Amino acid sequence: MAAAAQVSNASEVATSPKAAVAADGPSTADFVLRPVAPCDREACAEIAAVTYGGHDYLVTAIETWMADTAKNTALCLAHPETNRLAAIENLTRIDDGETGWVEGLRTHPDWRGRGLASRLHKELVAVAVAESEDPAKPLRRLRYTTRADNLVSLRLAEAAGMSVVDSWGFAFQPLDERLCDKLDSARSPGSGGPELLHELTMEEAVAHCEGPTGDRLSTSKFVTIDWKVLQTVGRARRVLQGLRDSHDTVFAGGDGAFSLGQKRPDATTTSWFVTVYAAEDADAALRHIAWHVARAAENGATAVMLFYNEALIRELGPEGRGVFVADVFSGAPKAVMVERELRATE
Repeated sequence: MAAAAQVSNASEVATSPKAAVAADGPSTADFVLRPVAPCDREACAEIAAVTYGGHDYLVTAIETWMADTAKNTALCLAHPETNRLAAIENLTRIDDGETGWVEGLRTHPDWRGRGLASRLHKELVAVAVAESEDPAKPLRRLRYTTRADNLVSLRLAEAAGMSVVDSWGFAFQPLDERLCDKLDSARSPGSGGPELLHELTMEEAVAHCEGPTGDRLSTSKFVTIDWKVLQTVGRARRVLQGLRDSHDTVFAGGDGAFSLGQKRPDATTTSWFVTVYAAEDADAALRHIAWHVARAAENGATAVMLFYNEALIRELGPEGRGVFVADVFSGAPKAVMVERELRATE
């Protein structure tokens, strides 16, 4: 049976036009490691078109990576003859340079299945390890987020010495006129809606992260937004102010819970990224989501990307309330953060 399966797989590779090109092309070791350059825009657009249903952020992200090379190390593997990008990944420094955030690992569809992502990931991790060994550099850890069911990504993490340290739920929802009705129907009668909330001042937002509610709302002392996880211990004000300055991030509160949101465009969609810290209070979570949905509509967003406490999956779950819960939370995927400590904290 094993031999038959191998023959079947080999036949499929041989009859696939793109796979056949890859089989006859250069070996994985022959691809050239180099920095990402303006000539790579076309290949990145082709990758983004077949990633996350065409909603990938790669096209806009590479502009930031190329513009700020002091903060970002964007590398790619290029075809040895054509110099065309085949795989890409970026290392960005966050948390005052203490964290190396690995992001954007993608392989062009023409070259998938050849181990390029694995090789590139090892190369980028080696860059981070070398930097962490320089006492003049602050880098001390590596992190990235991925879906909990992305086994390929988790195997790459394990091979790089990284392990899962945190998790949360996430959901993507198109923004239309039915969404607010779904949210209203999901809340408990008399629990109150988004009118109970207001946009927080910076002082109020910092108090949520540093004050007594901080331990309840963000037990890991992280702020999660747009798939990135920012360390808030000892730097909550700088983190939140940085989010507001760089992405016009808004913070909502007034009911004991806390949320933040920002508008982020990609190649085809303008999404409103929102993270809700509401302990295990489902009504508070739904109230905050409704507040951000209204803000997203005001800002011309066409979709909402939601991150929320994993505990809410259990409370809202398959037996939860309303159409919105069934559409978004039931069977919702989970995101995880993986980490590798490169240098002990002094």
